[in-house]
Amino acid sequence: MSEAQMKVGQEFPLTIKKMGINGEGIGYFKKTIIFVKGALTDEEVVVQVTKTAPNYSEAWCGK
Repeated sequence: MSEAQMKVGQEFPLTIKKMGINGEGIGYFKKTIIFVKGALTDEEVVVQVTKTAPNYSEAWCGK
């Protein structure tokens, strides 16, 4: 899903593949990198998008 299609508030399941340098989980959704606050490596989480940008999105895991 491209940045233009991804919307703030959108929810979807995501597998966290690795950790970022600031402690956020990193996953990928249709070739878009998603930085997820509060997620750990290998977790299966439902994320909610909080910010979109041309090359990435930010989200938090609420479930």
